[in-house]
Amino acid sequence: MDHQEFQKKVAETEKEISVQVHPIGYVIELSRGQYFRKVQNQRICCAALFRAKYYPTWEAAEEDVWTYLGYVGLDPYICSVCWTLILVESLESEWQYWDGSTYVPDDRDAVRFSSYEEAVDYQKKYLLQKTGTAELHCFRDKQIILAA
Repeated sequence: MDHQEFQKKVAETEKEISVQVHPIGYVIELSRGQYFRKVQNQRICCAALFRAKYYPTWEAAEEDVWTYLGYVGLDPYICSVCWTLILVESLESEWQYWDGSTYVPDDRDAVRFSSYEEAVDYQKKYLLQKTGTAELHCFRDKQIILAA
């Protein structure tokens, strides 16, 4: 294996590790900071974001909401987990998100990225390296109202 092949293999391995450590997709938020993980012994198990059950599509997450969480009193959110740009100074206080032209406190308009590399490329293209940092973030997209 020559040096070029070795570098390619290293890059592929790093990308695989990044995907495993920082998954993106959809999760079901049961309460602030608690996400659906599984049902075990007829009990709902919840966990922190990094241990939550990830779904490839919004529809797959909604299907589990109706299958496992379809009772009154629990109004979960379907959230997308993806990369975004955060104002560096806001890491110590209220977070501010890049909306395409400026940093704003509301995450609904935040520019979202499907990979860390995509976020960093955007950051370089628009010269945001000094003001922002790429962060994995969970965005509340839709609340499912479960009624009797």
